[in-house]
Amino acid sequence: MTSLSSSIPMLSDFQWRLGVTAANDEVQAVGSCFLQMMLVLDHAPIYLELSLPEFYQFFSDLETLKAELDNVCELQSEAHEQNYPQS
Repeated sequence: MTSLSSSIPMLSDFQWRLGVTAANDEVQAVGSCFLQMMLVLDHAPIYLELSLPEFYQFFSDLETLKAELDNVCELQSEAHEQNYPQS
């Protein structure tokens, strides 16, 4: 049986940059902000480009994920303390 941690890709690099669209076929796109990211997971680069609203949603999702992980870790810690009380 494989442990969960061995099946989760490892983040080895993260790079980002902000940009502003200077020219586009669509006039309304000119001047819009975007974020380009490169994540390297298990030595394989993944490139993302997000508009500002997409980035805000991505960031919100990460905050939600962090809160859920914090809750899980707290519950595990409490369970561990109940099973192995310190004298």
